[in-house]
Amino acid sequence: MRAPRLAASLAAIVFACPGFAADGDPAKDKVLLREGRPMEVLIESEAGDKITYRTIAGGQVVEKRARDVLSIVYGGMTEGEWKAGAEARAAGRYEEAADRFSGVAGGEREWQKVYGAMAAGECLELAGKPAAAAEEYAKVVAGFPKHRLWLDACYRQGMALALAKKDAEAGKIADELTAYGKKNNLSPAEARAAAIRAAAAYVKNGAKDTKFEEHIRKAVLRASDEPDTWFHFNLWLAGAYRDASRGRDALRTIDAMLPALDGDPVRRAQALFIKGMSQIDSDPQGAIVELLKLDCIPYGTAAQLIEARATAGRLLIDQAKALRGENDARKKEIAGELEATARVVLSAAANAPGDHPAKAKAKELLDAVTPKPPPPPPAAAPATAATAAAAKPAASAAAAKPATPAAAR
Repeated sequence: MRAPRLAASLAAIVFACPGFAADGDPAKDKVLLREGRPMEVLIESEAGDKITYRTIAGGQVVEKRARDVLSIVYGGMTEGEWKAGAEARAAGRYEEAADRFSGVAGGEREWQKVYGAMAAGECLELAGKPAAAAEEYAKVVAGFPKHRLWLDACYRQGMALALAKKDAEAGKIADELTAYGKKNNLSPAEARAAAIRAAAAYVKNGAKDTKFEEHIRKAVLRASDEPDTWFHFNLWLAGAYRDASRGRDALRTIDAMLPALDGDPVRRAQALFIKGMSQIDSDPQGAIVELLKLDCIPYGTAAQLIEARATAGRLLIDQAKALRGENDARKKEIAGELEATARVVLSAAANAPGDHPAKAKAKELLDAVTPKPPPPPPAAAPATAATAAAAKPAASAAAAKPATPAAAR
């Protein structure tokens, strides 16, 4: 079984680059343009309408329209605190990762302050601390109102506040985004406001709230134009549907996402996890297939992998029990094979590094399905004085009896 792997990140998307170039200049930053062509430059600043950069250190400043940019990975993201934070996040140590990224945010460069705070907020969300995450996002909202990621920071702050049950504060951000969108004829701002209101309605009244569905219909986000926000909201929405026992809606949401994730295996792994967990009741065999896919790809968080293995093991055991209940030799043989697979999967979950509630359940299931060794054969009873005395007369009599001559026989 493969060890847990890499969690999805807002900033670190796919590129690898050295810390410094061979000539001693700072490592170049990699920019992925909307048409898919990357370029390597030294970015000076990111604004809402443009990015400024130099092609070489000390060279002429060049501008590029922000709407032509899909993502940026800075050269400094492969060393120091950022690298340590990324490693902690990959191992599922989200609070440690948040501390590391907060350290990055204390740097001097613009990218450190913005991306450091955004990554710290993301890790705090993953750690189940939305209120603390909102504080990190607020640093970008307040400090960098002209930055390219400002709108996303507003959205993430509003969502975190909604999930922290701070309705009034989340509602204020949603209202401000709506006003901003109307003033600037910017529909993405209004869509983010609707997403925040949907999350607040769900947290307050659950998925049955009519306003929940109303806001979802207005949260029109496009994978091609705003991939980070689109993914974050739709993944949250699928998880909300699953938690509300609306597996069909969760599957519909995930299936609509998957085609856009073909080139992003990190995020695809997260979507497959929710898909598998949403199929448990309606299609347990399908759930096993989707959950075990996480063992075949080098992506997904440590927590997801543990839970996926524990759940798949439980479903395999359930299927084996059903087959053993039938009077069919072949089905009983298949049941044994399923139990053997379950033992492998559950052992991997129970012995995985880290601390997760699913580990204890996996250990319990593993103990229940592991065959017990047969008891040892009973040892021969030791001779006692009584048995020795009883055997002695018989032996003496046999010795005293005269032999019968051969002729007489």
